[in-house]
Amino acid sequence: FSLESNQKTILTMAAAKPLVDLTAKAILKAGNTAVITGASSGIGRAAALYCSSIGMNAWMVDIDEEELKLAKELVVSKAKDIKTQKIETRTVDVSNMEQMEKLSAEVFDGDGKCNFLMNN
Repeated sequence: FSLESNQKTILTMAAAKPLVDLTAKAILKAGNTAVITGASSGIGRAAALYCSSIGMNAWMVDIDEEELKLAKELVVSKAKDIKTQKIETRTVDVSNMEQMEKLSAEVFDGDGKCNFLMNN
């Protein structure tokens, strides 16, 4: 084992093609699913608006049920094609593991995938 051979191995690995495309272009696209916590206001709501506007399904999660309902109305109004998109809301305390496990099951039962997770 030499430092030189280790450097060659690292360079070869770095140059290899990734097995999965993790670029924003591949993840943030119509038909994919986003789960966004803190979605009733601020950056969480902005993320949900963006995802909806490009045709993504959005699972909006927040502890504030009333604000979440208002945010959903806005997100639905800006959806690219609400007939084909799913905008879901869940009132969840992200510090509660049981609630988070239930959310995860609902997302995967409902959409079968989560392409983008924003823990806000």
